[in-house]
Amino acid sequence: MTNTQLTDFDSSAFDDIASHCPFCGVPEPEPGIRGVNSIACMACTENIHFYTPTVAYVYGDLCNFNIWSYLPVANTWDREADPVFIDPVPRKAYSPAKHSELDVAYADLPEDERQIIKAVATNASIDERTNLSNIPVKELCSERVNALSPFRRQQHELSSTKIQQLIAALPRPTVFTVHSVYTNNEKEVRTTLTSAETGTTQAALTGL
Repeated sequence: MTNTQLTDFDSSAFDDIASHCPFCGVPEPEPGIRGVNSIACMACTENIHFYTPTVAYVYGDLCNFNIWSYLPVANTWDREADPVFIDPVPRKAYSPAKHSELDVAYADLPEDERQIIKAVATNASIDERTNLSNIPVKELCSERVNALSPFRRQQHELSSTKIQQLIAALPRPTVFTVHSVYTNNEKEVRTTLTSAETGTTQAALTGL
């Protein structure tokens, strides 16, 4: 179930790939990075680190994946949504920074995860565009957030086994951004990502 506010969104922005590179505007670019709704040419792909995207990381049903949404530079870009790219990683990979060879396309993802991508690409608040709740990361255990979020650079002392169990306990989808965690089960996420380990849910996470 998705939020009724999505009804005014033009989904055609994701129905096909734009014919021009969103950064330089070259038509029918030689493929570099292929995104959800665009292809960056080879030259712009090599220089994409000069651009600052809006980012999110999704722990999803089929896989975990990064979302990068960039402001289009070329005046040939005429879509409601910004150019957006995803990078799927294996469910078993606990490091969000680990890239993979997974061949998972936007169309393969569940509808609720596609709506998350649309929210990021339209600069909308994820909790306004979907049925997910917003939890500020400052309200959660910093060590556990540091371990699970690619946007936290602080050190932590959790083992890889502990991290795997924390990830397995997350409801799907759970979305990490720089300042928030979005989820369809706020109680479960708060239980998993807090340091007080009481009750049967937390008992499975202790002793590691």
